Amino acid sequence: MDDNFESYNEHEIRDLVDKFEQKIKLNQTFFFDVEEYEMLIDYYIDNQNITYSNQLIQHAIMQHPDSVGILLKKAQLYAYADNTEKALELLAKLENLDPNNSDVFFTKGAIYSQQKLYEKAIEEYKKAIAKTEELDEIYINIAFEYENLGNYDKAIEYLIKALELSPENEMVLYELAMSFEFAQRTEESISFFTAYLNENPYSYTAWINLGSAYNTQGLNEKAIEAFEFAIAIDDENPSAFYSKAATYIGLEEYVKAVDVYNEILQLDNNFSIPYYYIGECYEKMEDFNAAIDYYSRSIEHDEFFSDAWLGRGLSYYELKKVPQSIQDIKKAISLNEDNVDYQLILAEILYKEKMEGALEIYQRVINEDPENTDAWLDYSESYRDSGDIVSAVEIISQALIQMPKNADLYYRLAAYQLLNKEVKTAQNTIALAIDLDPKSINDFFEYIAELKLDNFFIEIIAQMKKDIDHSNFK
Repeated sequence: MDDNFESYNEHEIRDLVDKFEQKIKLNQTFFFDVEEYEMLIDYYIDNQNITYSNQLIQHAIMQHPDSVGILLKKAQLYAYADNTEKALELLAKLENLDPNNSDVFFTKGAIYSQQKLYEKAIEEYKKAIAKTEELDEIYINIAFEYENLGNYDKAIEYLIKALELSPENEMVLYELAMSFEFAQRTEESISFFTAYLNENPYSYTAWINLGSAYNTQGLNEKAIEAFEFAIAIDDENPSAFYSKAATYIGLEEYVKAVDVYNEILQLDNNFSIPYYYIGECYEKMEDFNAAIDYYSRSIEHDEFFSDAWLGRGLSYYELKKVPQSIQDIKKAISLNEDNVDYQLILAEILYKEKMEGALEIYQRVINEDPENTDAWLDYSESYRDSGDIVSAVEIISQALIQMPKNADLYYRLAAYQLLNKEVKTAQNTIALAIDLDPKSINDFFEYIAELKLDNFFIEIIAQMKKDIDHSNFK
C-alpha cells in the first residue's frame, strides 16, 4: 500500500539510488527526507538487499525518530526476514501511536496471512476499511484470505465490492471467475459476467470468463461465441484462441481446433505450445504420423518440453515403434523426474512388451508416494494380466493398509476376488466399497465385463445388480 514509487519516475529513482550508493562507497554521511528513505528502503527490499535496507532504516530512525512511516518499514523488514514476532510487537506500538494509519493494519494482515492465520488477517484488513481511501485494495486482500479459507462465497462478496470501486481491474475479474467456479455457482457466474458485459462490452477478460462459465455448464457453442467476442476485441492476445481451441477439443472437433492453433502460430512467438496441441489433436484423430511430425516441431522449438516428448513417445508406440517410444518417454521422465504419470506410462509399456523394469518402477512409485491409487492399481493389474491373482490381491491389500477408505481399491479387490471365484468374499468387499462410494459400482461392472464374459460372470453380475439397492446410485 506504499505509493512512494508512484511519486518518482524511473530516472529519479535511479538517481536517488546512485546518490546513496556513492555516499556509501565514499564512506560519506547522508541525509534524506522521509519519503526518499521509504522509497530507498522499498527499492532494496524488492532487490533483496537486506544489508542496505537495514542501514537505511537505522539512519532514517536517527534522522526522523518520530516517523511512523519509517518504523513501519522496519516492521515490514522484520516480516520479510521472518521475524514476525518482532514485526507484530512493533506494529502494536505503531497502532497506539497512529491508530488511523491503515498501513499498520494492512501490514499486520499481511503478516498473519504469511503465517496462514487467515481469520486474523481478515480482522486486521477490516480494521483498515474505515481508515483508508484505497478500499478496493483492502477488499481484494480480504477476498484472498477468504479464498485461503476455502470460503469462496465470502470471497465473491468482497471481490464484487472491489470491482464496484475498480470496474476494470482484470485481476479481480479473474479471481471472481475462479471463486464462482470453486463455489459451484456457475449459473450466477454467467449472470454476473453477462450483466457486467452489458456495462463493459469491451472487456476482454470478462468475455473469456463468460466463455469458461458456459463451458462448465456444457454450453460449448455459447462459449465459442464468447471467445470469438474476446478475439474481436484483441486479436493479438492468444488466450481467447487457446480457450476456443480447447472448447473444440472438448467437442471432439479436432480439425477445427487445429485451425485455431494454426491461427495462434501467426501471433504467438512460443511455437512449441501450439505445435504440441496440434500434435495432440492428430493423436486423438489417430493420425499418429502427423502427431509425431507436430510433436517433433514442438521439440525443435523447446527441447525441454517434456509433454511433447511423451506425446511423441506414445504416438510411436501406437505405430508399434517400441524402441523409439521408450526412448522418448524416458527422455520425458529425465526432463520431469517428479511426474509420476510418466513413470506409470513407461511401466505399463515395459510390462506389455514383456521387458524388464516395469515392476521396479511400480514399487519405486508406491514407495515414494504410498497414497498413489493409480500406481497401486496398475501394479496389481500387471500381476492380474499374468494370471497371478493371488499377488494382485496381495498388492491391493497392502494398498488398503495405506488407504483404508479408498473405494476404488475395494472395487478392484472385489473384482480380483470374483476372478478367483470367491463370490461371497467379493460380495462383502463390494458392500464396503458401496458404503464409501456407491456411484463407482458402474465402473466395477464395466471392469469385470472387460475381463470375462463367460456364463459364470454374467450370472454373478446379474445377481449382484439385483441385490444392490439402486437408490444408492441416484
